[in-house]
Amino acid sequence: MANFLIVCGGTGGHLAPGIAIAEELQHRGHRPCLLVSHKQVDTRLLQKYPNLETHIISGTYLSWSPLQILKFFIGLGKAIIESKRILSHLRPVKVIGFGGFLTVVVAITSWISGYQLVLHEANRRPGKAIRILAPFAHQLYLPVGITPPKWRIHPFRQIGLPIRSEIQGMAKEQARQSLGLEIQGKLLVVLGGSQGAQSLNQWMEKSFSELALHNIQVYGVTGLNKSQPGDYRFPNKEGQWRTSRLVPFSDQISVLLSAADLVVARAGAGTLAELVRCQTPAILVPYPAATDQHQLENARFHEQNGAGVLLEEKNLPILVNEVVALIENEALLHFFRTSLGNMNREDALQMMVDDLLSKEIFPHERQKMPESV
Repeated sequence: MANFLIVCGGTGGHLAPGIAIAEELQHRGHRPCLLVSHKQVDTRLLQKYPNLETHIISGTYLSWSPLQILKFFIGLGKAIIESKRILSHLRPVKVIGFGGFLTVVVAITSWISGYQLVLHEANRRPGKAIRILAPFAHQLYLPVGITPPKWRIHPFRQIGLPIRSEIQGMAKEQARQSLGLEIQGKLLVVLGGSQGAQSLNQWMEKSFSELALHNIQVYGVTGLNKSQPGDYRFPNKEGQWRTSRLVPFSDQISVLLSAADLVVARAGAGTLAELVRCQTPAILVPYPAATDQHQLENARFHEQNGAGVLLEEKNLPILVNEVVALIENEALLHFFRTSLGNMNREDALQMMVDDLLSKEIFPHERQKMPESV
């Protein structure tokens, strides 16, 4: 049995793949430990996984206000002390990071202490944390088609985002029954990512009545503490009531995606990987303030592979028309689902865990690393 420290807190896009790796390592008889943040999204998602060992460490975002700068450095000091204590106690064979503030702190601390560092970047434009830490990583995983800086000398692999084993497509009727939704009619699911998207929430609330006229129900995940959850009823053209629903959070993402005819979503790497796994067509509205416009690059790649449509946030006024046109175009939706099926051939979770366990831990089982690009 080997110990692994997985640093993945702060956003659902970091935490979900960390959970996936932890579950698979645990299934294979090893001891993974998740290092997460104090954020509510971490606490809420981890409630579903009581069998996973977790530790919470300090940390906060950096901005240029004097008070926030002070909080940042206080949190940084606490995080360094806490991560050193956890490393000394766990003594992991590898420290695995998925990006973000926590990964930077723990990765530098672990590297100085002599632990092997593994990094995974899911976005098509690597984030600041991965760019800073790449020279120190023993192993680096990047999306297909993305290569590291030329000055990086260590091996890397091109691999997708590890997806939790529970994320699987299911029959639409079964999914809608599970969610308490009408079996018949068109369903639009709107996802704003783990933090929620206020612009998409506002768009939903303004568009419920117009979408209902076209017989379209909406199921929106608004983000914690954003918008008012509940059911909203509006008539269609025949005077029949159509119910749309807002919820702050969902831990049944595969059920939700399977129930949908179409999704409107941000373009985080985790969301896109789940859309691919469940083969659900989507209109992608990238978060315009995302670092280095990585969501825009993610969405472009998704669209170029015939898996959905890219619509920039500045074009939200035409989104209702786009939804109505696409959700009624079964031929195009079928094309998108076929493309998504073609993208769903790689099992990134098994590939990554196989790779982690094939080196240094059990030398007699060491396998040749696939050739890097």
